[in-house]
Amino acid sequence: MHQIEKKTEENPVVRDIYSDLFKGKWDKGISTISKSLSIKIARDIKSWRMTEECSWRFIATRFVEKYPDASAKLNIISGNQISGMQLCDAAMKKLKETIEQGWN
Repeated sequence: MHQIEKKTEENPVVRDIYSDLFKGKWDKGISTISKSLSIKIARDIKSWRMTEECSWRFIATRFVEKYPDASAKLNIISGNQISGMQLCDAAMKKLKETIEQGWN
């Protein structure tokens, strides 16, 4: 297991930049990931982000380690900031929560 990388100044604007850059592909990707996540996995992601305050990169790493089959199916890349951000957005969607509930 890797040492936890804490979230730092990950600004929600970064999420907006990527969603604008990828236009409709971002939302479609989030929906695809969200449909594939169980509630338990979504809660794991939520805990990593909100309780443990893990960075997006570390969330991607932890997801790949804990859920290798799902990672391969969803093309989640270990240590990748975008993958971690997508996982957080997908978990939020699965749990019917918003960023204002402490996800950033």
